[in-house]
Amino acid sequence: MARTPILFRLLLDALDEFEHAINHIPAPGRGGPLGPLNMSGWVVGHVAQVQDRWLTFASATGAENPWCAEWIRRQRGEVPYGTLVTHLDEATEAFRQVRARAQAFLDGLDPAVLVQPANLAGTHWAASGATVGYQLARSVAHAYVHAGELTVIASLAGAGDLGLPGDLSRTHEGIDGDDPTSTTVAALLRDGYVELRRVFDTTPLPSLTGAIVTLNPGSHSVVHTLAREDRYWNVAAQGRPADALLGTFDGGAPPRPYPPEDVRAAFDRATDAASTWLGGLDAAALAGTVQPGRTPSPIGVQVARSAVHVFSHSGELQSVSSLSGGASMDLPGALAHTLEASR
Repeated sequence: MARTPILFRLLLDALDEFEHAINHIPAPGRGGPLGPLNMSGWVVGHVAQVQDRWLTFASATGAENPWCAEWIRRQRGEVPYGTLVTHLDEATEAFRQVRARAQAFLDGLDPAVLVQPANLAGTHWAASGATVGYQLARSVAHAYVHAGELTVIASLAGAGDLGLPGDLSRTHEGIDGDDPTSTTVAALLRDGYVELRRVFDTTPLPSLTGAIVTLNPGSHSVVHTLAREDRYWNVAAQGRPADALLGTFDGGAPPRPYPPEDVRAAFDRATDAASTWLGGLDAAALAGTVQPGRTPSPIGVQVARSAVHVFSHSGELQSVSSLSGGASMDLPGALAHTLEASR
């Protein structure tokens, strides 16, 4: 294996894209909360603190970040969770320090460490069997869920589309046929389908149909997300016919709502077929190519891109859902496929 494992590169790309999402927020979204949404500073503080905690669980070198430790102490002891007033600039600086810690941890990390149990003593995760590899994959999903949340704040504050998941320049360097992390990334995509469906099923109708000004209808975002999955993993990879709904999606057309029952049926058709196929891939197969257009691309690289695309839209949809009274799904969830693949 000549290249750095793809999961390592994907995590570093995820942290970079999260900062891009921070920088994308215009001034009106950089202060207090907009309606029922979390304030942007709190979101950044939360991601910094959680990422720092997971690095500690994975036995990364260096002490716990002091700003993050103080932030969670105050959050647990002073106010209801999610409401701690957090200055965006302070939180962003802490996030950058944590990102540097992640970079140092991943530089030269022996992939054999990934199957070691994470040090979760004293937490509610202690009996889960989570490994270091699972914690890294979960970090990727968590960063993109909240990057999607920040894009909703940015949109309500007047910004245009950020274009998540971004360039993923490290991830797109390629993939090796013996990469021990590639099957974990494929499992992460399968879990992404589960998480997006959980949010979709609890999103109130106004958020699905576009009743919230300046935001895309939630049903459109789901169809947009699934259209890629069907085109790559069912049509190009398996030679299946395009889905009756998803195959007609035009990404260049103005966003429009779709009947939720039609989206739900297309969701089942597309993700059932894709998930089954993805679950059968090994590292050698993930180093093969897929060609949904003119240019072939490594399957594992595009699986990684799909995974973070799905999680970013899961976070976006969760935030759009909250604007019309939808319940929090505590994204990301347990990520059962990823837990199994990372052992």
